[in-house]
Amino acid sequence: MEVPVEIVNLLIFKGTDFEQDIQLSDQNGNVINLTGCTVLAKIQRYPGSKLFNTFTVAYLNRSQGLIRLLMSQITTLFLEAGRNYFDIFVVYPNNKIKPVARGTILVEETTTAITVEGGRLGDLGRVDTSNLQDGEVLMFRQEEQKLEFVNPDEVLEKAAEDGLPEDFVNSVNDDISNKFNIDLGEY
Repeated sequence: MEVPVEIVNLLIFKGTDFEQDIQLSDQNGNVINLTGCTVLAKIQRYPGSKLFNTFTVAYLNRSQGLIRLLMSQITTLFLEAGRNYFDIFVVYPNNKIKPVARGTILVEETTTAITVEGGRLGDLGRVDTSNLQDGEVLMFRQEEQKLEFVNPDEVLEKAAEDGLPEDFVNSVNDDISNKFNIDLGEY
């Protein structure tokens, strides 16, 4: 079994764009010709974790095995701080997949706030999708400062927490009145 090349000492600052050029080689140090191949790369908090993020891979020189791993500031914002692990795989034209590199990346916290369309997007933390159920929606939890998938009924309950808007209540009453003509008599 071929052992992937070990790469260490990479660093990502949360909330910033990440770029890293890597020349892929086999365990004997021979450059891997990537012509006709696809490279896949992912990062996860610990080996075997079901949660991971993927890198965008740019091919700088396929015949020389030269690639660039890229991750946007929005994606790095949600990485977990501390030591993380990454793997790089090559999918060959015959659909054979081989691990070619692995290593560690230190993810560092930053004090920079990210601004998206005029609003402040703080460090909301990773969104856990491991127990995601069909039909759930993403909701921000103020107290925990995180995004979480919830039953849509929770969103409706939260929206009606301070009461429903009077215009909405009147509109519903009008709709009901126009659809049902029931004389209940006197009590």
